[in-house]
Amino acid sequence: MSKQVDFNNFLSNIEPSNTTVSYISSVQTNLRAYLQTHDKYKMYI
Repeated sequence: MSKQVDFNNFLSNIEPSNTTVSYISSVQTNLRAYLQTHDKYKMYI
């Protein structure tokens, strides 16, 4: 039983928080939008 508790603690320590996931998602969305309108890079998106 202790191994399971330790493993669950490990998973919770390496899982990104909801705030981090939301931030990274918005950064990705903004970067895609920027690249889609950039003259040099829009052909790659």
